[in-house]
Amino acid sequence: MKKSGLLKTLAAAALIGISSGLAGCLTVDDSKKSTLMEKDGDYSGAVVFTYTNERFLAEEIEALCDTGNSTEASYFYVPQWHKEQADIYNAKFKMDLTCFKNQIKIPKEFIAPAGTFHPANLEEISGYLRETYLKLNDYDFLAINHVFPVEYYREGESSVYYALPNSRAFILGTIKLEDGIGISYVLPRRSSFAHEFDHLLEATDKKEDGKGCKKNPETEELYEPDDIMCARQKDENGNWLDIYRLEELRITPPTAYEIGWIRE
Repeated sequence: MKKSGLLKTLAAAALIGISSGLAGCLTVDDSKKSTLMEKDGDYSGAVVFTYTNERFLAEEIEALCDTGNSTEASYFYVPQWHKEQADIYNAKFKMDLTCFKNQIKIPKEFIAPAGTFHPANLEEISGYLRETYLKLNDYDFLAINHVFPVEYYREGESSVYYALPNSRAFILGTIKLEDGIGISYVLPRRSSFAHEFDHLLEATDKKEDGKGCKKNPETEELYEPDDIMCARQKDENGNWLDIYRLEELRITPPTAYEIGWIRE
């Protein structure tokens, strides 16, 4: 859901496939380059955990991969939530998730050295994973959970979330920081998982940076704040804040239309 300020300049490119021109670029099987829109509502996803230096803790991975959906963090609520939303529109939806709990180290050449993430990086990371771990080619999309190096940190920002539909992958990144007391960071959220997955279905962002929701160009009215692609609410002081709990969000008609649940 919340995109780091590192990604603000990439918003316009978020829904297009960009081929990497960087050294060491890996190719991805063309059969895996088509968009998920062609899957007709039946998706398989691989949840993978990667790192550069610091790792996820084992208990964090267990919480995110809790198939019993007994934790607030469990990604396995995302398929259920999407199915409930799809039922509202009489749309077909099924998502099968598989967690790969063994953490994978991503070579440094696939991480932008300047600390600025861009589409080519996600293309390269997903390509590296699919070519190195062939089992991942059996899945329609990759949900890559990555611990970024501290160079990615900017004041007040500790996450990097990004989706690139034509790579059939999205990244949920966190940055672990030493603060003198311990390590401070934000674990990826399942609401962010749902938001980035919906980008793969060609849903567009509906929030303004630092503000509320954008205007719907068709109606000139603001998108609804509890839509998964906006997810903003005002606090008691009138400041806009992100809505993090997936249970408080929904897929409104404009987003349902974008992802093919409403047809003309």
